[in-house]
Amino acid sequence: MENNETDKQIAGLQKFCDLVKGIKSHKINKGWGYSVGWSVDGSGDIVQFDEPDEEELRSYLLDVRKLVLGRSPYKIETIRNIVRKVLTDDIVIKQVDAIGRNYKEMFREPLRWFRNRTGRVDLQPSQIVDIYLNAEYFHDDVEKKMKLDKLRSEHPIEIRTLFHSGIRAIVYNADQLAQLIRKHILKEV
Repeated sequence: MENNETDKQIAGLQKFCDLVKGIKSHKINKGWGYSVGWSVDGSGDIVQFDEPDEEELRSYLLDVRKLVLGRSPYKIETIRNIVRKVLTDDIVIKQVDAIGRNYKEMFREPLRWFRNRTGRVDLQPSQIVDIYLNAEYFHDDVEKKMKLDKLRSEHPIEIRTLFHSGIRAIVYNADQLAQLIRKHILKEV
């Protein structure tokens, strides 16, 4: 029975790797890759904000959201836990843990920038991603829609930038994890 369970877990890890590969090959990542930018005037105010095409972004998020959905078998934290169970090499397990720490670190600079510009210390990028996904893109969560509308009225560029930073961090983290899985569990060359 244990071997059958391990086989199922490894099959799930393969599907995770395939999902990440699809996300990484999405049209939105071509050229310079998924990016946002802005222009500022002499006083430091943002006067122009550039981001991916909305329809391309929506199609990209269809798969990206699987990496953060609470019950998704592809949720990054779930995959990390499975990897820790399947692996026996302590050095590689430490690499898995480092990937988790790196994920949190990726939010540090955008969050510092956001807090310096807005004075808000009550929001995390993961919360902003959740609010956008559930209020703007895939669900009509009324409470989250009201919160998003309020945040956008107060800090439109900053909130949107934090959202994009969160999405990039999620995909980068998933890609690091997929590379480790392919090398140490699936034994791909």
